[in-house]
Amino acid sequence: MLNSGYDPVNVNDFEKSKLSFSGQGIYFECSENAEASQDLVLADDYLLTGGTLIVKGGDLHDKVYLQVIHPQAGLLSEFVSGFRVIGDQQKQFDLQLPYPAKIPGGLSLRCKFVAGATVGVRDIAVNFYLHKVLV
Repeated sequence: MLNSGYDPVNVNDFEKSKLSFSGQGIYFECSENAEASQDLVLADDYLLTGGTLIVKGGDLHDKVYLQVIHPQAGLLSEFVSGFRVIGDQQKQFDLQLPYPAKIPGGLSLRCKFVAGATVGVRDIAVNFYLHKVLV
């Protein structure tokens, strides 16, 4: 649904008849001394309650940014800014917030990755905890 009025204050206010869980993920690669990004374009209105970042081959000098992008206006919001990557583990973080962020249809969720000088390709995946708005 587009342009919905449904926007609960916290997850305890979620109504099952108004939402459908719709977890979605993105994957991309980034080489040393480079910047790469991947977008998840949302065709409908969603509530975002968190996500998981996975990086294989990462290094402490690498940084990650999670953003909301408008197709014409560009960057609207950056909700993770320059988080450093933990080099010896793949699962970087798992955010689960008690309050949702409403993301209107037509916007994109972007993961931007900036790799440091350590040689090697980084595999990056983000799993977003999304709830499709039905009303």
